[in-house]
Amino acid sequence: MKKIIIFVLTTLLFSQPVHATESKTECYLMKRAFIEAMLDKIGNAVRINGTNRLWYRGVEEILDVSRPDPRKLTHFNVTIRVKTFAGPHNPPYALETMTIKLPEGEVINYNIKWLKP
Repeated sequence: MKKIIIFVLTTLLFSQPVHATESKTECYLMKRAFIEAMLDKIGNAVRINGTNRLWYRGVEEILDVSRPDPRKLTHFNVTIRVKTFAGPHNPPYALETMTIKLPEGEVINYNIKWLKP
């Protein structure tokens, strides 16, 4: 009986971190998939409203997702930040933060913060 209790406790103890890791991985994958789906809208926002430069891929940040009207279930405002650069990853660097209205893709807010080298 003692061996069974030890086996069950050991199994429970070591199985919990796996579930936590899986959910973190799933969350990361969902965020990456969302960014990939938004690439055209992000690129248009940076080109038209921002500095018209490239940005570091893979480190985009989703800062906020909100629903401006609870009655419109498919309408969202998404705030995303990218770090842009000039030339082949050269300074000056900038953090460009944009709020995009979905599904239209309209940019409703855009800010640029220049970073010191």
